[in-house]
Amino acid sequence: MLNTALELLDRGISVIPIEPKGKKPLVRWEEFQHRRATEEEVEAWFERWPDANLAIVCGSISGIWAMDVDGPEGMEWFSKNAPKTSVYSKTGKPSAFHAFYKIPAGVEIKNAVGWRDQIDIRAEGGYVVCPPSIHPSGVAYEWKFIPGLDGWDGLTEWAPPDNCQPALPDSSRRGNLAGVDLTGIQVSTESRASVPKGGRNHALAEMAGKWIAKGLDIDEALLLAEGWNRKICQPPMGAREVETTVRSVYRLDRRNHPERAPVENLPGLTAAVPEPCAPAEEFPAELLEPGGLLGEIMAYIERSTAVSYAPFNLAAAITVLGSIAGQRVMTETGLRTNMYCVCLGYSGCGKNAAHQALPTLLMGGECHRVMGPNDPTSASAIMHWLSKEGQQRTMLTIDEVGLLYQAIKKPHSPGAEIPKTLMEMFSGAGHHYTKSYATKDPVVLHWHLLGLYGTGTPETFWGGMTSSEVADGFLARLLMFSSDRPAPRPKETVDTSVPEALVEALDHVWNIPVDHTGGNLARIPVPFKVDMSREAKDEMARWGDTYFELRNEHRKEAVGSIYGRAVEHAAKLALVHAVSLYGAGVIEKEVGMESLRWAAGLVDNLVAGLVDRTQDQISDNEWEAQEKRVLALIKKKSTVDRPGLTAAEVGRFLHQSMQTRDSLLKTMVSNGVLVIMKYTPTRGPGCDIYCQAKNQ
Repeated sequence: MLNTALELLDRGISVIPIEPKGKKPLVRWEEFQHRRATEEEVEAWFERWPDANLAIVCGSISGIWAMDVDGPEGMEWFSKNAPKTSVYSKTGKPSAFHAFYKIPAGVEIKNAVGWRDQIDIRAEGGYVVCPPSIHPSGVAYEWKFIPGLDGWDGLTEWAPPDNCQPALPDSSRRGNLAGVDLTGIQVSTESRASVPKGGRNHALAEMAGKWIAKGLDIDEALLLAEGWNRKICQPPMGAREVETTVRSVYRLDRRNHPERAPVENLPGLTAAVPEPCAPAEEFPAELLEPGGLLGEIMAYIERSTAVSYAPFNLAAAITVLGSIAGQRVMTETGLRTNMYCVCLGYSGCGKNAAHQALPTLLMGGECHRVMGPNDPTSASAIMHWLSKEGQQRTMLTIDEVGLLYQAIKKPHSPGAEIPKTLMEMFSGAGHHYTKSYATKDPVVLHWHLLGLYGTGTPETFWGGMTSSEVADGFLARLLMFSSDRPAPRPKETVDTSVPEALVEALDHVWNIPVDHTGGNLARIPVPFKVDMSREAKDEMARWGDTYFELRNEHRKEAVGSIYGRAVEHAAKLALVHAVSLYGAGVIEKEVGMESLRWAAGLVDNLVAGLVDRTQDQISDNEWEAQEKRVLALIKKKSTVDRPGLTAAEVGRFLHQSMQTRDSLLKTMVSNGVLVIMKYTPTRGPGCDIYCQAKNQ
């Protein structure tokens, strides 16, 4: 917060401290309408109130004013009538933002609350809370700098009109954030029926596709999506769910149509401009409400543990239900329901809730036998467990799954063979499997069904992973759930009472009768084949075409195998969802559209996230891993006004020695990965900063 305050002060903008997570000034601020605080005063404020928010004093003292838009009606007026400018801030409320303008010479603009419906003018005698402040809702304010414009130096000079027909300074600047006229695509509640829960994400995805076709960029679409959501959806989706859906559509469009890539560079620079806002990580609500047994398992994990996280609870529910139904049902193509789910997060975020809850839930029923060993130390231990009668259907739980990859780099360690064995057993579920050893008799499995629920931290999992380890296919077999959220406050009480009806329903699935005869000497159970409805098959074929094309397009890259497994994951997940809905009665049902749409939506979400993380994290060697960490740091810490970091900042953030840092940066510049730019702040001496090259 202090750095932002000083940067704004350097630009001649008056600032004041605001109460934490609030909007009330912490100082008598009338004098700062007439003079700017000194650096010493600003530093003293944030030393006294380190958690304070920050506000910009508008009016002549700063030379700027802000249009405060607070709702869909206000946004509609703004989109049709206000000129675009170069700096916006996203507040903590849906459909709310501030647009900043330069005050024309010789004009005094007064503060005006209620200037238009859902629009206030913040000018002489007013202030606006600004990023990176925290809204009372807990959401952080965010800057939105428009690509191709000059940030604070490119603010549009404009005074608000006294009526609804403003005389704009330049007709080419009318409209939304990038100068595209939105008057023809505004959502009208009269012309569009409301969308109920269950179809909101699909309807929003359709709208996002139309916005792409009209040439809108991601920032424009996000602003429109907020208003559309508030007007059309019943009830409205959460703000982060809206953002997740829109970004997912735009991300897929960029992959399929690279020629439509947005402008990413400021004029005259050879460095890439960072994304103004990182993608949201929140799951769409529809994916977190699967209903049936999955929903009941998730609910039990949530209420029986002090800290949990719904996407991680979903991952655990998928794994355990798929393992229980294993070798009892299969798809039309013979796929079983074993799933490998991995949850990555930080301490206290809820990733270990399932480790605590599932043994308690299952202990009272027959299906407790699905719980396998915790943190197996070797592939041999897994094989011997599965070879025992009654343990062929097993769910492994691994608390730090990232250590598996570290074991790969130690070929003589007992754990080195675990990833390879898990990969082989994933595709060989339900079939004969033999593991040979040089110093002992082979282990023979006539059949097996192995699921995996693993947890870990992002650094341990991704650290040092190379493209060869991705290409071997193990990563492609995972459903990866990841979260960067901080640890929430634990609940004061939990309820560990086991719902008997749920355990009974799971036992019925466990005991679905299957055929062990028919010339089957090894008594391998023959699962029931659950057909997919004709409508669902047709939809699966259409949906799967995209992933087959992506697999072929990226067949020589590490992510090709991830795309190649998408359809298989969706088919298995759809069957698990059908089991969730119908329980043991699934053998008399079909996998319908409801199950397929849920499964396809989940796969879309998880594959997009895994591909992004793979491309950001995976390296061909240790040196490339260092380079990727530097690039990720620069992308995270840079701003549009300052698109890079000094050498000292790189070394400090990555805890590198000066010698290692200088050698790495020199090589990255020589290879064209980074460029050196001269950065000159408004006040103070200039310095060299390292920026990501635009071709990276």
